[in-house]
Amino acid sequence: MAYRCITFRTRVATKQDVSDSNGKPLFGINYFCLRSDGTFDSKMYVFDENTDITEFKTLYAYGQIYVLANEIENILPFNCIDWHLVDKELDYELEQLNKLK
Repeated sequence: MAYRCITFRTRVATKQDVSDSNGKPLFGINYFCLRSDGTFDSKMYVFDENTDITEFKTLYAYGQIYVLANEIENILPFNCIDWHLVDKELDYELEQLNKLK
């Protein structure tokens, strides 16, 4: 099975990311949560009417809400190494070499 990975350029969310100039929430932003152990949740969240505001405010207060850095350079796709495929190819090459002996 081949895998594709996507990296996102993120930054800590600011007040301007989550509310307008009047303090009204800006629903619809995508964000990631930084866990207390320093790793990110693999899930991307959407700030909307169903978001637990208390939890969101706590994470925000501790700088654990991250948003996409910008609209233009936020996604950089690249191929991850599929070790199963590498093993399969190495087995094939070894088999071919053994046929030559």
